[in-house]
Amino acid sequence: MEDDFSALDGLSLPEAFRIFVLQHPSVLAIAKDVLRQHPNYRQVFEEGQTPGIYVDYRWPLKIEPSELAFRFVSKPIYWLDAPLPEAPQIVEQAAVILCDRLERLRALLIEGRLLATGTFVRTGTITPIDSLQWARETIEIDVKNGDLVELVKYKPVVLWSGIRFSAARQMKNKSKASSRVETTGVAKHECTEWLVGLMLESPDIRPQPKSYWWKLAQSKWENRLSRRGFDAAWAEAINRTKAAAWGAAGAPRKSLQGQ
Repeated sequence: MEDDFSALDGLSLPEAFRIFVLQHPSVLAIAKDVLRQHPNYRQVFEEGQTPGIYVDYRWPLKIEPSELAFRFVSKPIYWLDAPLPEAPQIVEQAAVILCDRLERLRALLIEGRLLATGTFVRTGTITPIDSLQWARETIEIDVKNGDLVELVKYKPVVLWSGIRFSAARQMKNKSKASSRVETTGVAKHECTEWLVGLMLESPDIRPQPKSYWWKLAQSKWENRLSRRGFDAAWAEAINRTKAAAWGAAGAPRKSLQGQ
């Protein structure tokens, strides 16, 4: 199922982030479970505050789920002999889904299917933002002020402010990359439904390790499904089926291996 990004047409960056990320059904569902166990993360899912020890609203558009999950449990001070905190399983699942939504938003902007305009801070003029800007590794979006920010020596520098989106009007000549975005989105949806069916058949016991199902998924969808897409499908399927055994760390029960 392809995202209906036309709903973002004419919206500011903060409005678009809320609709496309925070209010997406997959995020709303996992947020409900996270907040039931960890209500202190309410500002993240309801206000768009970035996970971490400081009050901030800057989100990297490209970030690994493991890094985002760690930000939820990070602390201002660490003792040398103390182990690093580990994110709860439900938080790790939420991080996968959040990263998937951020990556989808980034892909729409890179492929030019979603256009952005803002005030270029250096000149004070309102200009379109070139799609290649969104492919840069060091950029972040400020979902409170509506800015595109670049990290320069770990310090945020605003490049464009007051960003507003518009959906591309002419889609007659879609690029191969754009078509690939659609294809991978469909593959991720199909994989989610497949995993949901497997989990409902055995909600209390995971017959095989996650790596086994990933290999099967690769053979079913070949080059149409990335590992990140599979991880997002896996987390979403667990959230929908409440099959906690499938999200448990480690190998499945020995008596069931090899089935």
